[in-house]
Amino acid sequence: MSKLITAKEASALSNPETNIDKHIEYINQQIRYACQNHKHYVACDLWDCTYRTAIAIAARLRAAGYCFKWHFEVGSDMNRAWFDISWGGS
Repeated sequence: MSKLITAKEASALSNPETNIDKHIEYINQQIRYACQNHKHYVACDLWDCTYRTAIAIAARLRAAGYCFKWHFEVGSDMNRAWFDISWGGS
């Protein structure tokens, strides 16, 4: 029998201020794809990403040893962060 997630868990999952997992998952997916194609860099556009979340992602990338630069754009309907990420001495 499947367990229903709690309302507290659902709230955390739906709050972009506290849930960066979807962005980290996307970045990991892009890095894996780049590695499979013998690349040492990737560019990731993160839509619906708050400034606070972008800062947290930057901290995680730094802690994991990546070189990166990032930019943030405030839109009328959605915020966007994009990261240029490299590894392996590039």
